Amino acid sequence: QQLQMIITRSIEGDGVGVGAHKKVFPTWAWWVLAAGLLFAVLLSFLTYRYWFKGRRQNEDYQLLTDDIEFQKRVNDEDVNDRLQNLDIAYNPLAAGMPTPDTEADPITAERQQRELQAIDDVVEPAAV
Repeated sequence: QQLQMIITRSIEGDGVGVGAHKKVFPTWAWWVLAAGLLFAVLLSFLTYRYWFKGRRQNEDYQLLTDDIEFQKRVNDEDVNDRLQNLDIAYNPLAAGMPTPDTEADPITAERQQRELQAIDDVVEPAAV
């Protein structure tokens, strides 16, 4: 007596053991997966564009701020030191702002101007 074993393969399986249930990924799930992947790519592209635009605006703002700070420093310098010309006096009307050594209040500025003129108009009593 001999014992013989015959082994055959089947695609469908016979319901017992391995291959009994064929696992098939449904077609609609592939579409959902593709749509999710497309959405992720689109979202990452839009995020990058937003980040790049913000970075570019920050660089432009920094350049503008640096230029404004430079102009403020130049404006804060003494006019006579920059001109190196004592024939040209500081003109607050042209500059639109008072000098650091004068008052911004017009009444006080007028009083100081009259005091300076009174000092200049000193007349010696013997000369009259």
